[in-house]
Parts: sequence; structure tokens; C-alpha cells
Amino acid sequence: MIDIAEILYAKCCLFLSDYWNAGSNSTNDNCGLVTPSKEKRSMLEVSALMPEEWLHGYFSRLAVQNSCLDIPQLNKLIAPLPPHDSPESIPKIAKLLDRPVQDLIQQHTLFPAKHAIYFKTYSEAHQVKISMRKMQKPVKFCHQCIEEDWEYVGQGFPYLRRIHQVTGIDWCLKHKCRLGFSSLDDIPGPGQFGLLHEQSIIQEPLESQHEIIQKYVEIFEGLISNSLTLSADHVSLVLEQQAKKAGFNTSPAKSARCISDVLVEEISSDWLLRNFPTLKAKVTNKALKTIDGAAVFRLQNHNVTNYVLAAAVLFDSADEALMTLNNSSNMELKPRRALIKRNAEFWRGNDLRQIYIKNLGTGKAIADDIGGDYDQVRQNLIKYGLPPLTNLSLETIKALADFYKGATLAEILSRPGVNREHFEQVVRSAGNQFGEILNQIKEALMQKSTERLNRINSKDRPH
Repeated sequence: MIDIAEILYAKCCLFLSDYWNAGSNSTNDNCGLVTPSKEKRSMLEVSALMPEEWLHGYFSRLAVQNSCLDIPQLNKLIAPLPPHDSPESIPKIAKLLDRPVQDLIQQHTLFPAKHAIYFKTYSEAHQVKISMRKMQKPVKFCHQCIEEDWEYVGQGFPYLRRIHQVTGIDWCLKHKCRLGFSSLDDIPGPGQFGLLHEQSIIQEPLESQHEIIQKYVEIFEGLISNSLTLSADHVSLVLEQQAKKAGFNTSPAKSARCISDVLVEEISSDWLLRNFPTLKAKVTNKALKTIDGAAVFRLQNHNVTNYVLAAAVLFDSADEALMTLNNSSNMELKPRRALIKRNAEFWRGNDLRQIYIKNLGTGKAIADDIGGDYDQVRQNLIKYGLPPLTNLSLETIKALADFYKGATLAEILSRPGVNREHFEQVVRSAGNQFGEILNQIKEALMQKSTERLNRINSKDRPH
């Protein structure tokens, strides 16, 4: 039986340009290459797309083959080719390779990795537009894969694997070794791999890493290799249930051990902060929305990486996580509130201002009052200068009131008990009229904060 890899590697370069129109004007040489006639001056050299090759790297490889300085210059060569109803290069390359566009997107781009857990679906046209986007700036490669590529049948050439470019997957899953990082601004061409290969190999096998890192890599690889597409609503509900079961705090208003605490306490390698830089601002026992918020049902839309990281902490094994997440699609969810389109006049109007004052700036209460999806209402409140004021501490409310009366920022932030993060969030998104509004609701806000604190303290007292 002929090895498919051998077929792909053996003299896989095709010279194609208007080959679908070449007809009797084209000639076939002994190597099976289609060579356009002399009248066909425009010629594009197109190689075989290798298994699991990253399409962005493939385009870079084509640029080198066709003596282009970069991918934009290559795209100019591709632009005149059919299908003429698409300005994008991917459908044109798909036609040249005789492959469906969806095959290229699903098997050779990072689109499946970035949207394995989705909050909305995309048309194929939109997938084409965004599928060439990277997940991280550095290009990653495996030294051993490059070695095998060079040596294959003596005529191999190196290429970049898609799975190596996924955020947090810093090990080759075939060779279990640490990946190298290219310091080049652009994707390296085939000739530059020789220099990259001379870099010293970091001897940090995946098996030597913290179990959370190992689970993260295995969960992400499982999502991609099994072509799983999971609803963010279902995933966040499963993660919320797991977090509650484990006793983790996911509320920024509370002070207790969080998923993010486990991460910063247990993972000492540079992997964590390099791939999840928001953890640099981590405060002990305070939830981070970007990390801990992934385990709150419908709190907000998160990157797939954050959901996978939370799952790596909350489940005992990658297999258990993948099975539970995959089965989550069978869970019944509360129906989402309908999205209601409202113009800028509504959000700037006096009616909304009065509703904001009546509900003391509480986002969920305002959403209940005017109707519609909470996230949509919250985002528009912030956009139009009415920041949500849920769960502000007594000291923070006083600090905000004094700030809008003229107290200096340095003096405000030096006060004990002021939640700096909450203070800055409110001030950053507050509009011109916010100081006047705050003055009207300050006393009621302070009373509400005091009552909430009393309820919390009463629960903590022994009975």
C-alpha cells in the first residue's frame, strides 16, 4: 500500500495558472506537471498542502516559491484567479488545489481552535475573512518535525503545523518536546528553518509539566482533533456547576479562593503568564472576570482558551472534561432574553436616566425594567456613560462621591477600604452627567451597601 505522505512529498510542486483554461495549449511533462503555453505568461507555482499544515504558513511558503516579498504581494498574484465572485485568496487556492473551502478552513486554519466553544455562528464568507488570523504573534515549530521534514526521502521541506500555533500548546504532541519560538516578525520561509533549527532545544517534555498544563493541552487538542463545536452557554453552565461543587468563588464582589488562585499558586513556569497575561493583575481571593468568569453561566463571552483553562482546573482528567463538555449540549438551558435594538437617543435620553436613578445603577434591575438581554444592556450603559454600580463597597461609594466633588485621585486611592478596581471601572466609563446622578443616589447606595454587609456578617456569625 502506497504511503499517502510519500505521494504528497514526492515532487509535489505544480505549476498552475489558468490551468482550467489551458486546454490544448498546455503541455504535460513526464513529472505530471501542467505547464501553461507560452502565451500564458502569468504563472503561479502551487505546492501540495501538507497534512495538518497551517494555512498561514502555507501562504508564506507559496510567497517564497513565487519570489514574493510577503503574503500581500502573493495575494496580488492570486487576486485575478477564479472564483471571481470572491476577493479572498482562500477560495482561489481551494480551487487550485481542488479542495472544498471548508476543508481548508477546518483542517488548516486556527478557526476551529478559536471557535470550538462559540457564542455565535459565522457564515462561510465570514469564516474565510477571519480564518487567517493568528492566536499569538510568535510562530512556533518543533525541531524534530523540521528534522523529519528535511530528511524525508531526501527531498523534504519543512512546514508549520497548525496545532503548534494554538495558544498554550507549547509542546509537539507527536514528539512530546517543547516547541521553539521564532523571533522573526513574519512567518519563516523554508530557507530560514535551517537557522531556526540551530537554536538550542529546550528540554522540557510535556510529561514534566504541571498536571493543569497537561490537561489544558490535551483538552484543547481533543476539541480540535474531534472537530467539536460547543455552545458557550452550555460550557459555562457545566463549568459553573463544577466550580460550585469544588467550592470556588467566581464573584468579584466576594473574597474567597478562586480558580485563578489555584493557577498562580501552583503553576510556577512562565507558561501561565505568557499565555494568560491578565493573571499578572491577580489579587489573592479576588475573582478575575477573564479567568474565573468563564465558570459563570452567561456572564460574558470568553476566548476558548479561558474556558479550556478553567476546565483544566475543574476536572480530574482531560477525558472527563471532554466527555462532560461534549455531553453538555443535551442540557436544557433557560431561554435567553431577546436582543432589543435601541438607538443612541434612547440611551442618552432622560427616561433611561430616571430608570438608572430608580434602580441605583444596578445593571440587572435596569435590564428587568426596560427588557432585553442583560449583557447587551450592561454594555450599552457603559458605552453611554452610565456605569453599573452593583456591589460597590461603602468606602468606594464615598470615594466616588468625593472624587466628583473635587478630591484628588492620589488622596482617594490612598484611602483604606477603597476597591481600586471598582473605582477605576466606574470613573473610566462615567459620562459627563454621572457626578450629578451619583449625588442624587449616593445616600441610597450607601444604605444598600451597609445592608448587604450586615447580611454577609450575620451569615458568618455562629448561631
